[in-house]
Amino acid sequence: MNDFQNKGILLVDDHKVFTDTISTILENNGFKKIYFAFDGFDGLSKLALHGEDIHLVLLDINMPNMDGMRMLEHISNNHKHKIGIIFLTMYSSYFNKENKNRIVESNYVRVHHYLTKNIDSEDLINRIVDSIRRTCSFRENNDIVTSLNNHSDKIKVLAEKVDFISTKISNAEKITWQAFLISLGLQVLKIVVIGLAVLALLKLDFFDQLKTTINAE
Repeated sequence: MNDFQNKGILLVDDHKVFTDTISTILENNGFKKIYFAFDGFDGLSKLALHGEDIHLVLLDINMPNMDGMRMLEHISNNHKHKIGIIFLTMYSSYFNKENKNRIVESNYVRVHHYLTKNIDSEDLINRIVDSIRRTCSFRENNDIVTSLNNHSDKIKVLAEKVDFISTKISNAEKITWQAFLISLGLQVLKIVVIGLAVLALLKLDFFDQLKTTINAE
């Protein structure tokens, strides 16, 4: 868990007694980067200031000025770093199907848990670690996709060069067995490179769908 303890957590709640309690729990469990905000507007400012460093937002729902639902909607539409959300509220009845359907998520923002504020501290830490783990996984997947996208043009150029060389060899009047093997090897290389790229994307898509299914349940 040590690596997760170095990830930033933003606690957004207008009750100082509660934020002090959660802060103590986090610190006692080794978390080092804890940021505080007292309403949605303040939370957005902290996100803008600390950006990618924040992996998780512990978000109260009922707050003055800007509540948790409005803050979530705003960061879903504007935040460009993958981030996890854990909703906290005094009333478990708030987490009914109708209210959950109002929640706005995006490719960058995921609501991982809905918790009441009287949750056991050990259970809370387990949920926090789970959420940070998911966020790290989302970010790693995003880095892989970005890398593949950055190299897609290079893969295309490589494939075109392989086809060009193979065509030259096949059109030659006399084909030596060495030339044939070179042509065959290049075609195999092209297939392997493209295949690995496709498999990587399929793997990411599978795990994204799996996570979506688990979250829905």
